[in-house]
Amino acid sequence: MHKLSLYWILITVLILTSFSTYSQENKDSVKSKLPQDTMKISPVPEISTGKDTINLQNKSVTNINPSNEVQVKKDSLSIQSKPTYNPKFKNYKLNRMYVKATKDYEKKEYNAAMAVLDSVIHAQPTDSLLLPLLYLSRGNNKIKVGDPASAIEDYNLALQINPSFSIALSNRGVAKHILGKDAEAVEDLAKAISIKPDYAEAYYNRGISYFSLKKYSEAISDFSKALKFKPDYLEALNNRSVAKFHYGDIAGACDDLNKAVALGDSDALELINDQCK
Repeated sequence: MHKLSLYWILITVLILTSFSTYSQENKDSVKSKLPQDTMKISPVPEISTGKDTINLQNKSVTNINPSNEVQVKKDSLSIQSKPTYNPKFKNYKLNRMYVKATKDYEKKEYNAAMAVLDSVIHAQPTDSLLLPLLYLSRGNNKIKVGDPASAIEDYNLALQINPSFSIALSNRGVAKHILGKDAEAVEDLAKAISIKPDYAEAYYNRGISYFSLKKYSEAISDFSKALKFKPDYLEALNNRSVAKFHYGDIAGACDDLNKAVALGDSDALELINDQCK
């Protein structure tokens, strides 16, 4: 009788061990990295030149590439917010220089854009309301050339003048994520969200940092909030599905993948076929 009991105990242990191994292997087979572990640089708002309005950045901004483990898929970022003031270039030459810097950015000639911005910034008086936007623009270019530490310096300068500049806070969070400082990135992004509660990109960026910190529940929550304010936010939907896989919500993850397919993401089919049987 004693031997029989031991036999059933061993069988139970083997079954539980096999199930645990399968579950872990199944979870590990899901991509451990987000399909779009790519934060968003929010572009510079519009500036009035006194005659007409020029868009300082292209309406579709290429995703930054924080590390070599990122798969960049889309260029889909629109202007997020505008400053509370309406600055004007008083000098026509400076205005033309800034337009050139904008075009250089659009052509991905970031070093040329920064050289022009250096001159424009140097020509501004210390109390110029343009300076936060100019520092923001130069910081964005610095991220593009792979210098997030220097970009943070520019975002700091912008925030010294305008502490409520939500775009500078969000982009500084992006730079900190690139440097692996996700806890600090979360703080900056939280401040940006407190200033602009409907800031979809800031929620998305914070979700990526939470995912990097293995805080999957918080990541899911932030991706959900990004989708609340931007329902067709495909990157947020894909990333939420991966976060749900890691959190153990397989049904929810598969539901998100099916929604992604409905929005036109054929890549989501691969995960559906692998994980949603």
